[in-house]
Amino acid sequence: TIDELHDDGHTQRGVARSYTRSDDIVTDTVTGLSWQDNNDTSIYNWSEANTTCEGLNLSGFSDWHLPAIQELGTLVDYGRSSPAMDPIFQNISSSFVWSATTSASYTGNAWYVSFGDGSADNYFKSDSNQVRCVRGRQ
Repeated sequence: TIDELHDDGHTQRGVARSYTRSDDIVTDTVTGLSWQDNNDTSIYNWSEANTTCEGLNLSGFSDWHLPAIQELGTLVDYGRSSPAMDPIFQNISSSFVWSATTSASYTGNAWYVSFGDGSADNYFKSDSNQVRCVRGRQ
């Protein structure tokens, strides 16, 4: 077929998602990232979000951080909506979730992901959004 003739490795269909769950932590076995999944529905400004993740002690782990936008984006499941996230996560909402990534065009803004539809944007760091802390790569 034509697809076989033009298979140069540039088109990728993606990697199947794979998660495990232990208590209030969901681990992505593809990326190696472990995600907070307790029932914290609080909202924080961006500075508070960073402090909250750095101070988190969950299931005996204390090396949590606010995820970079690239890390947070790995949770989006575009085959779902409201929330656009795998159902292995038990404590999810369709709200905005902060990332640690500051906007390059205006340092008073930071990136977030909306888990209603999986979109990403940036907004004032003084605004309040939810957090989902991560451990692993940074």
